Amino acid sequence: MPVNYLVPFHDLLEPNADGHSHRNAFLMGLCAKLAYAGPDEALAITTIWGFDPARFLFLDQGGTQGFIAAGSTAMIVAFRGTASVRDWVFNVETDHEPGPVGRVHRGFQNAFEKVQEVVVPRVITDRGDLPLFITGHSLGGAITRICAARFHFVEGIPVQGVYTFGQPRVGDETFRHQYASALGPRTSRYVNDNDIVPHVPPFRFGFRHELNYFHFGPDGSVIATEDDDEIALQNGNIITRVKEGIEALQNRDKVADHGMEHYVANLERLV
Repeated sequence: MPVNYLVPFHDLLEPNADGHSHRNAFLMGLCAKLAYAGPDEALAITTIWGFDPARFLFLDQGGTQGFIAAGSTAMIVAFRGTASVRDWVFNVETDHEPGPVGRVHRGFQNAFEKVQEVVVPRVITDRGDLPLFITGHSLGGAITRICAARFHFVEGIPVQGVYTFGQPRVGDETFRHQYASALGPRTSRYVNDNDIVPHVPPFRFGFRHELNYFHFGPDGSVIATEDDDEIALQNGNIITRVKEGIEALQNRDKVADHGMEHYVANLERLV
């Protein structure tokens, strides 16, 4: 499914949106998809969008990839996901380690640490007063959350918007609670139909999503809803949800709904 990158990016962008914006979600979805491209294509597209090519930086350290783009209206940090979704989903680790706040998945933290010595100083020195948006798909969505937490809790840098697509669970209850309290209103998480990746790492190992997210149905319609696992925990039905989660992990067809091109197609309908 081809993606049309030739959109009036800065005309559509709402750089000062206080909270969720479907227009910004669509644009951040394009950025998350573009993060899978090579450096030449990513530079060419962001330049067409109106970003300053002299301020473009392609990220590629130890398997963690993405880009940073800055222009007259915003700075964007975008992270790509894993190259092999199927293998990653069925071999995901479950260990925690200290994150910017609380405890987070060790693999996600390690992935961010591979680029943090590049990303953090670049944003600090080049952002100025530009609104900062951070986005990513799949593993890139998890890195996005940790990156946003790093800027807010450690660096004291304001984050204007965080948009993730097909994001796995990132951290423990402390991370979930403190992140939601600080950045929840500025964070939007999207799940496409039966996408399997948001079901990992398993809930039973202490990983949590924030309660609210946007869910695309099979027809592409979107609703703001609440995470089933969190509701089950509140209602005392978590054993049932654990069994359902195990069954979901065994259904490999659900990997198909994870493709970023499906997210972009659905997001475009909202603009």
